[in-house]
Amino acid sequence: MLVVLAQFEVRLCPVWWATGVPCPGCGVVRACLALLTGHPAVAWALNPVAFAVVPVGVLEVAWMVAPRLPRWRYPPWLVIVAALALLTVWAGRLATGTHPDGIDLSRGAVARAWAFFASG
Repeated sequence: MLVVLAQFEVRLCPVWWATGVPCPGCGVVRACLALLTGHPAVAWALNPVAFAVVPVGVLEVAWMVAPRLPRWRYPPWLVIVAALALLTVWAGRLATGTHPDGIDLSRGAVARAWAFFASG
């Protein structure tokens, strides 16, 4: 279902719907799909984090399909580094105005509700 929604660019992000600001994960599904279909430049433009998500996803699927494959646990520091990288990319793209989804505070549910009650 996510593949179909990504093709039509339907946004399911609750943060974006509420505030008009894309969350750190916005664009990751579309970027992963672009990367898996051979469009690395598009994937990079949507969200560079996909270049880390896709290999980890492939490993996870391989471990589910063939449980006898050697498996290792992700060290806690790796999860922290990944989260910091995600937040850094997100903040940098918002600060420089290069996020592909952009910021539109007027589209958020909070702003629409505020405008509705303020006009009444």
